Amino acid sequence: MLRQTAETYRKLTSAYFEAVATNTRTTAKSEVRTVTREKIFLAAPNKARVEFDGPGESYLLIDDGVSEWRIYPRQTSTCSKHRLRVQSLTVRGVSS
Repeated sequence: MLRQTAETYRKLTSAYFEAVATNTRTTAKSEVRTVTREKIFLAAPNKARVEFDGPGESYLLIDDGVSEWRIYPRQTSTCSKHRLRVQSLTVRGVSS
């Protein structure tokens, strides 16, 4: 069964994953929950897009297999089904 699963995933040309993590910290007097969301898009060969949204930090990571870019919105951005609107942003590029 594991061989069959590995063989199936080896042939994929693209993939999409979505994750939501909830962390709970409890003290004697309070409880704090934080929710982190990630959407991961992968495409062959070596291309990726990660949308990360967590408390205090949100960013978009784009990797074309040669370079990686992280885009950090400075203000709250809105995203609709077809359009991403960012009022101001910071872009940091890292070459591999």
